[in-house]
Amino acid sequence: EGLFAAVASIPVILCFIGNKSRGALDNASGVASVLLAAEMLSPGVNVGVLITSAEELGLAGARAFAATGREKGIAINCDTIDDSGVFICMTRGVMSPSTAQAVDSAARRVAIRMRRRGMIPGILADNVAFTDAGWESFTVSRGNPGTLARVHTSRDTAANMKGTGLATAARLMAATVEELS
Repeated sequence: EGLFAAVASIPVILCFIGNKSRGALDNASGVASVLLAAEMLSPGVNVGVLITSAEELGLAGARAFAATGREKGIAINCDTIDDSGVFICMTRGVMSPSTAQAVDSAARRVAIRMRRRGMIPGILADNVAFTDAGWESFTVSRGNPGTLARVHTSRDTAANMKGTGLATAARLMAATVEELS
């Protein structure tokens, strides 16, 4: 128990002493993409939009919502959308065949190249909290090694982004929601 408490406090400490990020990539790009996607949905599509907080603090916002006992569904998380790189659909565990088919079909429909894969080691995203609570969930992300080098640094600013990936991510998420509906 003592070791867990010490390890769990490290992210909190790093947020105060080592994170000079303004958060353009992580997390503002995901929020903007989700809001754009919601605007793109066809009328009558039943979807909720949830913006969580405290991802860097052990996924606290997502874990709190997932613990409310609401009816479970499919959670599509969007985090870190850069202007270039490959779109990645990351899951913790196995994605159901119907969801995998919907994601792949949506990517073809909006003509983007996307890879499905397990979570990248060391990367923590809100979908993990939903999966842990019994939801089917995944994270949509886009980037390259340079993207990871900017996150949580003073270079994670809007000035270092054009925002061209946001609309593409929104089209992918809207198409995925419509495929799942």
